[in-house]
Amino acid sequence: MLWPGGPRASAVVRTRLIDDLLGAALAGGARQVVLLGAGYDSRAYRLPAARRATVFEVDHPATQERKRRLVERAVPAGERAHVRFVPADLKEADLASLLRDAGVRQERTAVVWEGVTNYLDARSVDAAFTALAGVTAPGSRVIFTYMDRRALDGSGTFTGIAEWAASVSAAGEPFTFGLLPDELPGHLAEQGLSLVIDRSAREAAADYLAPLGRAEPAAPFYHVAEAEVPSAEGQRGAPAGAPPGDPRRRRALLRPRRIPPDDDPGHRRGVRAESRPGLPLLRRQGRRDHRDRRPVARGPGRAPARGRSRR
Repeated sequence: MLWPGGPRASAVVRTRLIDDLLGAALAGGARQVVLLGAGYDSRAYRLPAARRATVFEVDHPATQERKRRLVERAVPAGERAHVRFVPADLKEADLASLLRDAGVRQERTAVVWEGVTNYLDARSVDAAFTALAGVTAPGSRVIFTYMDRRALDGSGTFTGIAEWAASVSAAGEPFTFGLLPDELPGHLAEQGLSLVIDRSAREAAADYLAPLGRAEPAAPFYHVAEAEVPSAEGQRGAPAGAPPGDPRRRRALLRPRRIPPDDDPGHRRGVRAESRPGLPLLRRQGRRDHRDRRPVARGPGRAPARGRSRR
C-alpha cells in the first residue's frame, strides 16, 4: 500500500529533476558545484558532468566525517580528487565567508540545496539565498526544494501531509519552514535571485513516471525550484552596487525578461522566465532513459536522526 501523499514517488522524481537541472547548468557553463547540506548525496561521483567540475560539499562536520570514510572506501582516489569537503553548521555559519574561504570563486556555479529548507527557519533560508547570490557569478543556478507553506500552517488541504508531519515530528525534527508558490518570485527577488523553474513533485511525476505507466502518487506540496543569479542586464533599474535586499533590485528582478537561447539551452526559447511552466527536455525523454537511470533517494518526508544532515 502506498503512503498517502507519495513520499517515495516524490523522492524519486525530485532526484531525477535535480539531476537534469544540474546537468543543464553544467552544460550551460557552470564550472563549480556547491552541494549545500550535502548529506550522503552521490552526485559528485555518479554524474559524469559533475566529475568534470570542482564540487564543494558543505555539511555538518559529524555527518561529513562519516561520509568521507564511506567515500574513501567506495570511490577510487582518482575519481574523488575534484571534491572538497567544507564542514559547517548551516544555522550558524556565515555562508558567504565560508564558501570564499573554501575556494569558491565568483564564476558561474550550480548550487544544489535538496531536502533542507523545510527543516530551517526563515532567517537561515533567506541568509543563504542572499549569500549565494553574492558569492557566485551572474548566470549561476540555485536548485532547491521547499514545501508549500499552506501544507504546514493548515491553510491548505493536502492529502498525506498529516502523516508526513507526524512522522518527522516523531523523529525529533519537525517541518518548520515553507514558502508560498505564488509569492516565490518576489521572495527570491528580495534576496537577489530570479526564479526560473518551480515544479511540484506531482508535476514532475507526470513527466517522469507517467510515461512509464507508473501511477504512484506524488506530493503537490513538495517543490523543486531553480533560481538564477541575474546578469547586470537582468537587473536594469537597480543601481550598481545595490545589495541583494535593496527594494530597487527586487523591482528590477520582477520585470518580465527574455533569456537568450544560448544562455539557457535546457529551456524553451523566448519564453518569459516568470511564466515558464517546465522543462521541455523532460517531455522529450525516451522510455529507455527513464528505465536506465534509476534515481535512489530518501523520501522528502523522512527526517534524519539528530546530528545528521537533513538530506
